[in-house]
Amino acid sequence: MSACGGTPRRPETGAAAVEGALVSGFVLIPLLAGVLLWGSHFWKEQQVSLYPPRLSQSLAVGTCTASEISARVTSSAAEAIYALNTTTLNGLGITGAGDLASYLTVTVASLPDVGADVTVSLSIPGEGAIGGLVPGSDAILADLTQRLSYVTVTTGSSSGTGCYP
Repeated sequence: MSACGGTPRRPETGAAAVEGALVSGFVLIPLLAGVLLWGSHFWKEQQVSLYPPRLSQSLAVGTCTASEISARVTSSAAEAIYALNTTTLNGLGITGAGDLASYLTVTVASLPDVGADVTVSLSIPGEGAIGGLVPGSDAILADLTQRLSYVTVTTGSSSGTGCYP
């Protein structure tokens, strides 16, 4: 059959399937890639066991300055976290407890008559999740707060005489 001229028309069977495949490819492929990247991000989050169950109460006993407590907690937490996650942290470029300590932030809050609350925060920057579309969003973050009961925090310099490990 010819269309107003003399050239016969080509059949259009399958054209809708080809158009559907092209259009759905632009929607489904980025959607699948996003699901895989988000899954990878949460898989990495689950790989790091961030903290031992508790910090030792014997980290600081007696009268200590906040900086002494902070230094002892940082060192102890870095060693414990690195020992639990050596392979995972090496994969992130952290090769020892000393390297990991630079990603820890320790805050000491003095509490009258009950010791000190110590908050340890860990923040390891990632390579950027979602293919780099959201910079820095692939960071591993965690917090731990614990009360050290056998310590009194002073504001002066204690020179280590009353602060026992």
